[in-house]
Parts: sequence; structure tokens; C-alpha cells
Amino acid sequence: MQNTLSARAVIGLDVLIDDPDILKPATEAPKVAEELYIPLGYKSSIMRYDHERSNRGDACRELEYYLPILLTLSEPNGEYHTTKLKNGTLVHFTEVEGSPNPKSSKDQAIALAKKLMAENPDGLKILASHRKLVLLSASNFIPYSVIEPRVYTGRRKVILPADCATMWYSKQGTPEDAWLSYIDSTPLNPNEYIEFQPEYTDGEEGGHLHVENIGRCSFDRATGKKTVIPLAYTHPRHKAYHRIFPKTPVQAMMFDALLAPVEEIPMVMFPGIAGSGKTFCSVSAGLSEIELENYDHFFVVKSESTLGRDHGFLPGNLVNKILPLGASVVNALRATLELRDQDNRPGYKEKSGDASGINFSENPLGITPLMQSYLDNYFQFMPLRFIKGMSVPNAILYFDEAQDFNRDQITELMTRCGEGSKLIFTGDPAQSDFASMSGSFSGLDYVARRLSRADYVAIVRPNDAESCVRSYLVRRILGDIGHF
Repeated sequence: MQNTLSARAVIGLDVLIDDPDILKPATEAPKVAEELYIPLGYKSSIMRYDHERSNRGDACRELEYYLPILLTLSEPNGEYHTTKLKNGTLVHFTEVEGSPNPKSSKDQAIALAKKLMAENPDGLKILASHRKLVLLSASNFIPYSVIEPRVYTGRRKVILPADCATMWYSKQGTPEDAWLSYIDSTPLNPNEYIEFQPEYTDGEEGGHLHVENIGRCSFDRATGKKTVIPLAYTHPRHKAYHRIFPKTPVQAMMFDALLAPVEEIPMVMFPGIAGSGKTFCSVSAGLSEIELENYDHFFVVKSESTLGRDHGFLPGNLVNKILPLGASVVNALRATLELRDQDNRPGYKEKSGDASGINFSENPLGITPLMQSYLDNYFQFMPLRFIKGMSVPNAILYFDEAQDFNRDQITELMTRCGEGSKLIFTGDPAQSDFASMSGSFSGLDYVARRLSRADYVAIVRPNDAESCVRSYLVRRILGDIGHF
């Protein structure tokens, strides 16, 4: 069913866990219904989950804070206690009698919806994000709307009228106030990206990416003012690119965040689907920054959760044991060097791309002599257990497959950042080793949610349309299986 604004709705606990700000007393979250009905029986489920060190546990602890405030502010209204949120939503609390399982939030929602439909069925729906509640609603012939979880993407789109677009091109920096009438009522977050399309153009002509139509919300820490500025670090003439240029809008945003000075954006996060270019952009930009002497080293840290006893013990020294974990970084380095090889310099191709003569039984990653020189001079692969207690100054700290770090690990890793260092986190939340655990324990999800409004972080998520630049087959596979 369509996710449309309902007049009256019973909101499922799953929706509140996905976005507890819906019940924040001074919430600025968009309305999901004019009137919300909430069974007080939800408290048993909230109290059952509040001990979890997970996203679900965090949400329940927030609800434990918001709900008493709302109940204190509410006034009796027949069988209900009613209060009003800042965004105008009326919230009604009530006890539900006759629920078959008082500990089940889904049964509570169904029982309350049946009661309300018996009184007045007009305009009533159940708001759900969990398939079980959707199935229960449908099997009880109760109208429902599926509410997708609100996820911070770090970007938004807008169509600008011609005069505002002209101002953007001429002034090369526009105050946030000038955008608010066109984007939406939600204020821009620091380092949030804006993709705009002037009314008089299609935005992308001949398949060429118009990076001048993308801006970033820059935050002045001294004055507290926000200004939308062009992508200063995503430009064909920028000395960091070496003929490498973004293919999609999200890659343009990634390069801008990666190449921004550490004083401006010291931390970037790219949670997104496989094949969107997260590792390639990170390695390519990081390598250029080190060559420009902006940083000393490129530290690579990956989760070791996939290497257990079933894999046996890898031979060799520490580098030999750790390097297989960094295969994605090695592949990105190979792709970067191959794309740079456009000048037909004598001997360069033979050093960078010629795999003949490589003994793959001894060198399974196919590392060529030129790649090895880059790995020796710039890259340092560290196991998770060894980086504990370190402080790494003036370096790029790259945490790949960050969805496999738990929340304690990822918090500890962020504290390894020394003076002048930049943190990069990439990963696909949909491929987390924690996916089978209830409550979503992934550290990447946790940090992205907690730091979405921080002025020192740039968070960019690829969308489905641009997510996969790897191959046509992968794009089709992800499209066909991504929703199940």
C-alpha cells in the first residue's frame, strides 16, 4: 500500500524503533498521521529490549525517555490520554483489553485497531515497517501503510528555478536560507550534499556528469552559519585526480569529502551497496593525498570476523597473514594504477599491469612490482587486535567492511585517530555478519545514526539507481534480490 498521510493510525512499535524521533515531544520529524494511537502495552516490549547494545536497544532507551514526558503532558480524554507534538500530531495513549498476548506489540496494535474500527472505521490504518505486522493487518482485513525506515543519506535533490540557479552559478556559494524554500522544511545538516537540477536543463547531457550542479552545506564553526558551496575538491583540473574522475553523483560527493582538508572534514562514512565505488574512491583519493604529502601513510584495518578456525592458520609473517584481508584495497590500487596509465610512458605498462611471470600460488593477489612499491611505501595493513591502544597521527585510517565491526570496536577505532589524521569508514550494512542477530548490532549503522548531524562528519549513501558501477550482471542481481 502507498505510504500516504493517514487521518488516524495505530502506529506499530517497529516504526517507533526505526525512528523514535516520531514521538520526540519537540519533534521536527514529518507527520506520519494526523492522529496516532499507541497501546500502553508497548512498554513491556520496550523494557525487554532496552538492555541490548544495539540499534533497537538505543531506540528503546530513547522511547523510555520520551514516553514518560508525553504521558505527563497528556490529558484525559475519555478512554484515552491525549497530547500534541510540536509538528501538530495528536497522540492518544490507551490500555488494550482482550489482546491475546499482552507481551506482543503486534497483538497490541491489532487489538487496538480492531477496537477503533468497531467505533469508527473511517480513515483508520495501521502503520507498520515489519512484515509480520503487515501480514497480521492484512489477515485481519485492517488497512495498513508500510512506513519505510528513515535513513540519513547525507544528500537530497531539488529543482531550482532559473533565477536561483543563475545566482548559484554566479555567486558560487549561497546561504542556507536561499535554499529552504526549495528543498523542504528540514534544515540542512553540516556537510550534507545537495543535487539540484535547474528548470531549464535535464541535469545530465550526453551522459556527462555535471558536478557543478552538486553543492555541499559548509558549516562555519565560528559563526554557526551554513552556506551551500560547490564541490571544491571534485574538479577535472584538481591535481589529485590523475585522469580519474567520478562516474556518478555519489562518487563526486565521495571525492569531495575524501579530498577536503582534515580541518574541514576529518571523518567520512560511506555506507552503501556493493559496487558503488566506495573502496576505489577511498584508495584513489587517499593515494593522491599521500603523494601530495598531505598525509604520511594509508592505514588499512578490516574486521577479522570472517577469519576463524575453519580457515586454518595463514602462513608467513604478519604482512602475509594480513594482506589477504586487504584484497579489496589491493584490487582498488590495481584499478587506480591502470586508470592512471594514460601517458604511454616507456615501461610503465609492463610494471603496472603485466601479470605474466607472476606465480599465483605464491602471489595469489597478483601484485606486480609497481603495486608492491606502492604497498611498501604508502600502505600499512593492521589487524584489529594490533591497532588497539595506538594513536596514529597525520595518516589516513581506512576501515573497510565496517559493517562487521560491532559498536564497541568501531568506537574504539575512532579513538585511534591522532592529530592531523582522517577517518574513512566504508561498508554495506546489508552484508553485515550481524544481520542474523535481532536488533541490528552493526557498528556502522550505530555510528552513522549517532553522528548524522555532527559538523565534522560527511556521510554519503548511494541510491539504488547509481549504486552499482561494477557490472551489468551485479546490477541486475542486486536489483532482483535486494528487496527480500
